[in-house]
Amino acid sequence: MKILMFAASLLFAIFLLSGCNVTYPVGTLTQDLEQLIKKECKQDAKACILGKTLYLDMELEGLGSRGDKGVVSQAKMWEAVHNMGRVVLSSDANIKYTVATAYDDHKNISIVIVRNINDLRCYRAGQMSQSDYMSRFVGEVMVGRGLIEKTIKNKHDIIDGEYVGRFIASRVRSVDYDGIENQILILLIYERVSVENFSAIKKALKNEIQFCLKKYRDVCFKEVEFVEPSGKTVFTISL
Repeated sequence: MKILMFAASLLFAIFLLSGCNVTYPVGTLTQDLEQLIKKECKQDAKACILGKTLYLDMELEGLGSRGDKGVVSQAKMWEAVHNMGRVVLSSDANIKYTVATAYDDHKNISIVIVRNINDLRCYRAGQMSQSDYMSRFVGEVMVGRGLIEKTIKNKHDIIDGEYVGRFIASRVRSVDYDGIENQILILLIYERVSVENFSAIKKALKNEIQFCLKKYRDVCFKEVEFVEPSGKTVFTISL
């Protein structure tokens, strides 16, 4: 993870210093992005736009491997994320979120990086520190048969509440974003909660959730409900 974050920091430092002189018209944005990834990353990719969300899918052999092969694949993934921002900021397309999905069919692993373009613009304008900007990335790692196909097929226009919900889930161990119902954020929990430490765990989770919500004040939830994959509610945190 440290290698991933270092690579991301280096690429965005380069991005901050680079110019955005080339315009990518909305009509050819996806084709232009695919060509740019082919040129810069030496990698085939498939891009599409749904509403205000730009998607990019890449099959990266060795993504789940250790050693140099895994490092090279992860570097390609972050370079692609960097190039998505480069294209969006040089386009007349109204894009609010970007979703980069890298996957390795042989290892049955996929990594999804979701970004808020408004955060990128604030960072570029000097209104947000690099550490704050990097902390706002949504990173989702999925391992297992069938999950890759599910991840790639599950494309839709991301709304603000979903992004913040996924952001919260990405910062809490052993949970996934499941949805929002009547201003209640629903998170899937996979780890059994210790009865002895229950109060302390709830307090720590509430503090983390409130920390995340302070970064996006336009989004609010009444409660956060933690449920098992079976659908059974484990506990609820009122906000």
